[in-house]
Amino acid sequence: TAAGIGAGYEGQCGNINIYGGVIESESDEAAIGAGHKAKCGDINIYGGRINALSRGGAAGIGAAAYDASECQNINIYGGDITAKSNSDGAGIGGGDCGAGGGVCQDINIYGGNITAISGGRGAGIGGGAHGSCRDINIYGGDITATGGRLGAGIGCGGYADIRNILILGGTIVASGGD
Repeated sequence: TAAGIGAGYEGQCGNINIYGGVIESESDEAAIGAGHKAKCGDINIYGGRINALSRGGAAGIGAAAYDASECQNINIYGGDITAKSNSDGAGIGGGDCGAGGGVCQDINIYGGNITAISGGRGAGIGGGAHGSCRDINIYGGDITATGGRLGAGIGCGGYADIRNILILGGTIVASGGD
């Protein structure tokens, strides 16, 4: 299936740039990002009120689950953002990667009021279950990140890898799963 905003089934899209507005996006794949077997460029959020929900194993904002789905960097500069995966994807980042895919590159957060939740085995911010992302860099913002069962609040999901986490500022509440 397709992303709510971004790449459709087996599709590709360039960068996704959100400057403002009120956005409600839901999908069985990523609410904002890549659809099934799809690829998207950078996701840049500068502001707005955003509610992004993945009903499946994809990230709320980022990559879909499985089958070579990927997104490039996720850059958040501001906004009031709630991102959730109901299953094994990250709230913001990668999807479930049990059969390959679900990958995102770097996640850079410069500001904003952000709530990111995984309802399965993914991280709140970072990788989904079995998935990966490269680096997470947080420079500021008010951030609440809740990992699902086996997932970190900020980092990797269950059975997954991450390269580096750098936190230079912000107010952060991060909770790992059981």
